[in-house]
Amino acid sequence: MFLSLSIYDFGQKFQYYGNFEGKLSHTLEDELFQENRRKAQLKAYKTGFRLLFIVIWLMGLGMFSRNVEWCAIFMLISVSFIYALVLFLSNYFLYRYEKGE
Repeated sequence: MFLSLSIYDFGQKFQYYGNFEGKLSHTLEDELFQENRRKAQLKAYKTGFRLLFIVIWLMGLGMFSRNVEWCAIFMLISVSFIYALVLFLSNYFLYRYEKGE
């Protein structure tokens, strides 16, 4: 019970703008927030596609050409990592844009 509660609290603290909660309660999303969200998502997607291109380029060079199973495992791990990174970075960049850092 303690472990699941602490993981839940951890997730809630770092899910900054998953659902919009304004600086004051019950406020609507403004144009600046929507623009910052689009910029953050675009920057995260660009980073993800760059990493995906590097992974595919490494596979094209024959990194695991002798063993197809290792190739599939590497691609699965890489794509999963990139997907998780894009999700994290979009929230992180939105946080940075909103704080003005």
